[in-house]
Amino acid sequence: MRQVDHGIHMIDLFPWLTNSEIVSVTGRGNISGETPATEHALMQFANGAVGQLLYNDCTFDADLPAEGIFSQGDAWGINGHIPADTWHANPGCIRIYGTRGSLRVFHYANHLFLHNEESLRQIQLPSQPPPAQFGMQMESFIRSIHADQPPEVTGQDGIIALRALLAVYDPRISIKDDQ
Repeated sequence: MRQVDHGIHMIDLFPWLTNSEIVSVTGRGNISGETPATEHALMQFANGAVGQLLYNDCTFDADLPAEGIFSQGDAWGINGHIPADTWHANPGCIRIYGTRGSLRVFHYANHLFLHNEESLRQIQLPSQPPPAQFGMQMESFIRSIHADQPPEVTGQDGIIALRALLAVYDPRISIKDDQ
């Protein structure tokens, strides 16, 4: 059995961010243990939004070191672990472009910037940077059990992300339940 790399942890964000279901996906992903190459996914959503995932951990980053950020959480780079409260020259980020503004999310560094007509500003995030988000996810799940409510993120959400990821690796795989 071949193992895919960790693209699912970004793919699962897109339906949540767009508030829409994935209707098609294409791309290329790495297989664990094989020579790495640039990974990418292009997703189309039912509401017309487009999501693009580009992950390149096999070459040097094109960002300039001055474009970095002080990381508020542990991060990972081409040379391995980067401890919290240190300079991260090439932090991973998610860029979200909308009709009323844009967001830049530094997911490991625990920073969020909003740019809209009124301003360009940083939005303060809870002070639980990675890897504490895993604890927050577990706390959310436990709250749903205690309240006898469905979890915020369901098993179906995971299946949808997995189908999209597998379709990146094999275009014959359907992203829909009924196909």
